[in-house]
Amino acid sequence: SISSQLHNHDLVKSGKIVLQDKSSCFSALVLAHGSRSSSTTGLGDYIDACAAPGNKTSHLAALVSKELSGKQTKKEKKRRNTNNNIKSEIFAFDRSSKRVKILRDRLGAMVPDDDAMRVHMNPLHQDFLSADASDGRFASVRSILLDPSCSGSGIVNAPDRQADGGGSDSRIKSLANFQLVALKHAMLSFPKVDRIVYSTCSVHEEENEEVVATALKETTGEMEGEDDNMHWVLTKPACLDHWERRGHVAAGLTAGEAEGL
Repeated sequence: SISSQLHNHDLVKSGKIVLQDKSSCFSALVLAHGSRSSSTTGLGDYIDACAAPGNKTSHLAALVSKELSGKQTKKEKKRRNTNNNIKSEIFAFDRSSKRVKILRDRLGAMVPDDDAMRVHMNPLHQDFLSADASDGRFASVRSILLDPSCSGSGIVNAPDRQADGGGSDSRIKSLANFQLVALKHAMLSFPKVDRIVYSTCSVHEEENEEVVATALKETTGEMEGEDDNMHWVLTKPACLDHWERRGHVAAGLTAGEAEGL
């Protein structure tokens, strides 16, 4: 088939071309370019909380590197004999030893380790839920991409996910519980983080609107040093103004909040 021919092409196997659904590209795009203020875009370090196999992580690395290249000042470019490249670090988590090996191999093939790239990749064999903001490695993290395990009900070319119970009520409930815990950990455990992208490939409200609405409700008043200006809000990503989305007014979300989904 044409699909198998593409996946077996040398350019794909070498990592020079990455085959990815358009919708799968949105997570990294929104994290890198979703803000309506360009002043903070690209600054700080990043976490990809559930990174393997690494397609979204490598896409994020490319976007952040390009963004940081544009922030290099003319003054810095004129300096000689010094390395003044602005750099960000991307911490890519996965708790599975098998999956983290795939992650490391894929990032090694797709993301060059040289001064031309303005990002440093740091794949970690670690559960994101065990990540502690007091760990000095994460002191500069400002952005988190959370694309957790889900039912996969929105993947139209994977009927096996439904056949193995991926769409059962108990399975969806279990997944939603994990998704909520992971999202709340991202929202509350890293004081410098000011941007989180939560994404799934599920069509179920239980894994989308309900998770986000519950997380917003349960984190209100829990942020360290909170004042009237410190709380999480849903925002409509600037880079997807042209893209029709399905955000439902559900689980207590307002119409304005649903526009951010």
